[in-house]
Amino acid sequence: MKKTILLSLSLLVSFNVSANIEALLFEVTANKPNLTIKPNVNFFYPIAGIQITSLGFSLQNPGQQNCTPSSSGFCLFAVSPSQPKTFTISGDGQLTYRLCTNGEAPLNCQNYAADFSGGPTPPTPPTPPTPPTPSTRAYITNNGAEVQVCTISSTNGTFSSCQDSGQTFSDSFGIALNSDGSRAYVGNENSNTVSVCTINPANGTFSNCQDSGQGAIFDFPIGIALSSNDSRAYITNDSGGIVSVCTINSTDGTFSSCQSSGQTFNDPEGIALNSDGSRAYVSVIGSQEVSVCTINPANGTFSSCQDSGQGAIFGNTIGIALNFNDSRAYITSGGAAVQVCTISSTDGTFSSCQDSGQTFSNSTDIALNSDRSRAYVGSYNSNTVSVCTINPANGTFSSCQDSGQGAIFGNTIGIALN
Repeated sequence: MKKTILLSLSLLVSFNVSANIEALLFEVTANKPNLTIKPNVNFFYPIAGIQITSLGFSLQNPGQQNCTPSSSGFCLFAVSPSQPKTFTISGDGQLTYRLCTNGEAPLNCQNYAADFSGGPTPPTPPTPPTPPTPSTRAYITNNGAEVQVCTISSTNGTFSSCQDSGQTFSDSFGIALNSDGSRAYVGNENSNTVSVCTINPANGTFSNCQDSGQGAIFDFPIGIALSSNDSRAYITNDSGGIVSVCTINSTDGTFSSCQSSGQTFNDPEGIALNSDGSRAYVSVIGSQEVSVCTINPANGTFSSCQDSGQGAIFGNTIGIALNFNDSRAYITSGGAAVQVCTISSTDGTFSSCQDSGQTFSNSTDIALNSDRSRAYVGSYNSNTVSVCTINPANGTFSSCQDSGQGAIFGNTIGIALN
């Protein structure tokens, strides 16, 4: 009798152990940083779920891995044996996670684990680019003693509250601002100097304007461009036929070690640099062209200057501006037109130049706002600045209008935005 009872208990224990062995719902291959998941049966699960349960681990960019995050911490996805799902996981050590065949329903879930110690880790997701700070002020030179500073409307880009900068100049022509908008550089055509001024952050006016420090080295300075890190200034000299390259003092913004770029031009006017400072674009009014030059990173001088490739299409080339990714150039003609050209990523030359589609009254300088959605074009004869919407598809202009301050500017020449 006792033997029979013991046998019965043994069978019962054996049965209970077998009943607790749970068949796996999914077959998982773990190869850090990846988990590849597929059902253990030939079935398509339209809403399976995964939840990371160990601290220090997470799904990389869950919304971009074709799974939908839920409020409970699961990420929902579709999976079948013929279409397994691979997830990239960040973290190091013992990974634990939960898989469900039907979303996050508890009765359809199992716990899983994998050793994610050492080995490769997923790359850190790239930081999204910081949106550019909207342009809020415009500075306009008038070929006279004044520079005007205006507030830019965030709604339509027009100007308001224009006022004199508070400092006087000797036939102000070109103007450029440093990257943080704390300094302005103004070319004085008559005195052959460049003034460096401190900008008041509260209202944009100027103070402490001084000669940049190189005396009469300039000869009718017209266009001014600064390198992206504010370490160098490039100044076109209309009468001298050269572009000067100067080192900028980080303490007070003055110039030193000015030298010729090493190339000559036939009345250079405007100048623009591409975003990485490897190329300079010089508008040459005497030959009605734009020259594209390679910049020597060691000393800022130019080499391999060549015609950008469109001949005399530009007319009396004056102002030039580039869009944010160096794919387009905008060139004013001194007349009614502004040309829009495609820039070659190989050698920086132009192609497919076309009229912007709008007309102006003796267009002089041109500036683009921070996100390159608007262009500002100075018109010498009408003493105005036009603000135009840029078509992102082809770079042409539409909806051009007077910026809103009438003839306050005088003979509008240079424009800079911050």
